[in-house]
Amino acid sequence: MPIGGTYSCNTGTIALGTVCEFSCTTGYSLGSIWSWSRYDGEGRYGDNVIGAPLYGGSESSSSPQHPQMYQFRAVGQNGQYESGSRVSLAAVSTRVCQSDGSWSGKEAMCWSNAPGRACVHSIFPKCGPRTSQIGPATLVTILGENFDVTNVPTVTFNDKHVLKDGNVQSVSATELVVKIPAYPEHNEVEFPYQSYSETNQKTNSLPMGKTSKGTLIVKAEGTPIKDCRDVDPASARRVFPFSYSVGWPANPPLLASDFKQNRIVEIDPDTGIAVTRIDKIDGFPLEKPYGIDVGPDGTLYVAIGKPSAILRYNITGQFLGVWANNVPGEPRGIRWLDNHLYVCSWKTGRVLQYKYNAARVNFASDAGYTNNVGSYRGFFTNEPTHGAKLRKPYELRFHSLHGARKLFVSSAEDGQVLQFDGFNGNFEKVFTSATIPSMSGFAFSSSHLTTDLFGVGFKSGRMITRFHGVNGTFISHFKDRDLGRNGGIVIHDDSMYVTSGSEIRQYSITTGRLVRISTVVEGAALTFVTIAAQCN
Repeated sequence: MPIGGTYSCNTGTIALGTVCEFSCTTGYSLGSIWSWSRYDGEGRYGDNVIGAPLYGGSESSSSPQHPQMYQFRAVGQNGQYESGSRVSLAAVSTRVCQSDGSWSGKEAMCWSNAPGRACVHSIFPKCGPRTSQIGPATLVTILGENFDVTNVPTVTFNDKHVLKDGNVQSVSATELVVKIPAYPEHNEVEFPYQSYSETNQKTNSLPMGKTSKGTLIVKAEGTPIKDCRDVDPASARRVFPFSYSVGWPANPPLLASDFKQNRIVEIDPDTGIAVTRIDKIDGFPLEKPYGIDVGPDGTLYVAIGKPSAILRYNITGQFLGVWANNVPGEPRGIRWLDNHLYVCSWKTGRVLQYKYNAARVNFASDAGYTNNVGSYRGFFTNEPTHGAKLRKPYELRFHSLHGARKLFVSSAEDGQVLQFDGFNGNFEKVFTSATIPSMSGFAFSSSHLTTDLFGVGFKSGRMITRFHGVNGTFISHFKDRDLGRNGGIVIHDDSMYVTSGSEIRQYSITTGRLVRISTVVEGAALTFVTIAAQCN
């Protein structure tokens, strides 16, 4: 037993059938890493996560619910989920010595009730280098409270039951930056799908795209740290999902929405070759496509203005369905974080929130996409104060600032980037110190060279504007006389990729030097651009 606990057994010598009772002393609560949770989740590739709310209670319930644990087990190309046993308090407090030498139930833990303990708020995936291997430069940022900067916490990653410790790069009281350990044993997990011929007959099974997901535990002096949202130490979640930021294939391509020709274009970042990946005849009338982002399930989400909706595709272009219909105010930029989708609502001047709600009940036959529809949660951001306005919000990004999660949103009409609390949507301030005419896209760099913010606008005068990444102070302009109508920008490695009419232009983030121009996408008006990998 850990500190604060005790136990007693019904026999003096441990033998088959011995029953031991576990309890905790005053000031500690009995539980297990997998004992209870008020938070729902879903089974996923490579994860052991808390089960969906099928067992009573709800996400906002004050009483804990018994979780169901899932373990993914590969069966052929498709695979299936097997549900494990529910883990109740009884399975922790009483354990029996079994015939195979193991103990029944789950390991008992005594959790301190003392206030001010360290806890975890959220996990930020980051885009690592363009490589097929999960390498030492792939980072994850963990936000929380009361991290010990002297006795640095440890972070253990679990990918398909292979446990490895990460390398903590930096630590403050509210932020851990950790290198994800390499997993050459199983670098990527394939999401299968069935392809069809024009006669709607199954032809063959192909990999849909690749990503890797797992879980992690943060430990302080050997004790797992809980989720900050869980009040009761004994019922707190301590195992957190994470996703590798390196996507597929070896060099994840860029994806850009073409507002004029109603299509999604794929661009190879190393050659500049551009091809149409999705068009309006691929399963749904794709009209007025705007924001695009890769979701937690490895599929591509596309915001469209006509009708006002969010569509879902695998990244090979197969249409998977309408994920959210009747989106208020017509969507623009979209961004995934912590299994929630955040949407810029053009006409309402707010950011909306949807919850990922995939019920993978028939995995083998439908590739896991059954009943995947978004659950609308309402307005996430509050109205700005002190004279600030969020008019025609276009792009949004989550970013860690001083160890706190922040949401940044561009106001196209006012040419500014506004800062909101990343957890409750409360307005904090206007972040950028200078305006960009008809501001559209912006992005923070996570390169080792700089962490500044770069912004563009439809009428920005053929310039990219650079701001300080911490205080928003204007730094400089990068000018390019051949830069066309530029609505979108994404940063990866040490380059920024900017939409320019019918092409993508690649620049150095330090000097602004033009590196490469994509092939011209005939007749296109490219707006948003993203990376075919889940990253922020």
